[in-house]
Amino acid sequence: MLAAGFTLGFPVAYCVEMVSQIFILVCGDIGYYLLIFIFGEDFLYFHADHLLLFDIFNQLIQSFVIAALTEELVKFYIFRTVEHPDLNQEVWLANGRPNRDLETPGSLESSGAPASLGMGRTDTRTIRGRAASITIAMICVALGFACAENLCYVFQSGITGNAAQQFLVLFVRALLPVHALAAAIQSVGVVQRDVEGHASLKVGKIVMPAVLFHGLFDACILVCTSIEDSIGVSIELILISLVVTVATMVLGLMYYIRTSKNQLTRLLLMEQMEQTTTFSPGSSGTGTGDWSSPRRSSRERGHSDSHSRSSRHLEKYQPPTQSETGTTFESTTLGSTESEYDEKMFPA
Repeated sequence: MLAAGFTLGFPVAYCVEMVSQIFILVCGDIGYYLLIFIFGEDFLYFHADHLLLFDIFNQLIQSFVIAALTEELVKFYIFRTVEHPDLNQEVWLANGRPNRDLETPGSLESSGAPASLGMGRTDTRTIRGRAASITIAMICVALGFACAENLCYVFQSGITGNAAQQFLVLFVRALLPVHALAAAIQSVGVVQRDVEGHASLKVGKIVMPAVLFHGLFDACILVCTSIEDSIGVSIELILISLVVTVATMVLGLMYYIRTSKNQLTRLLLMEQMEQTTTFSPGSSGTGTGDWSSPRRSSRERGHSDSHSRSSRHLEKYQPPTQSETGTTFESTTLGSTESEYDEKMFPA
């Protein structure tokens, strides 16, 4: 995942940003000359008197549309592109079976997986474990993306600056891990859709909180830079920029803590309901809660798997064993009796 963010995520995002920037510049020039054609010199005077306002508007588009929206979408789809057994519920896990909710008649044959794969094995991960694997994977993609981006910023600053400036840029960007926090915010929506079962949750709703956070973070830096270019550099403006940037990071972190804590409560409730279903007196042990419950012993899991296999092969009877009385025969197949066994094995 880290390598995918480094080698795939950043180059794709960089190319998309370049194309988007060119498109927005062309649209801006067309709109500029169109307004001159409509309003004449009045617009030229208005534009000359409000250059800082137009520059701030341009930086807001750069922050929210070109940078934040593009990068967050790229990171999301890079995460979805890389297949991993811990993340893709539709593949056969190396340590167990796939999600039984996704199984349909004939799915085992059509999947191309061997029939014996997963037999006698169970996925012992908890619901929280599956959610944590998604969060960790998305943060890894973001860290790879940020690593490549930081290297580009350092080398870019080295063209006009010195080693001290390069170190300062790298230190500031490492101190404020905006990409990792934005990916963690995204993971809340992905877990809500893939683990909690909210299938109606679309990509836009998943990505939007991260886009707003990322865009606000970039806007604080770019807008302050535009103001510095307009009125000059001052210590007060630098301090305001630093305080607003740190405050944005704190707000994003607080938002993630609150939403993840609420989600953790829901996941714990799901695990409790799953365990209740598994250990209820009338439970048959073949539901989703049975295979994913982490508290069952290996003997109980083996019994559950053998019960599932025997239910799929009702026609196969095992040799009878004599009970203590010596008069009654029992079959390991559920529901079988002595008469049924005789009819199957010794037909008239």
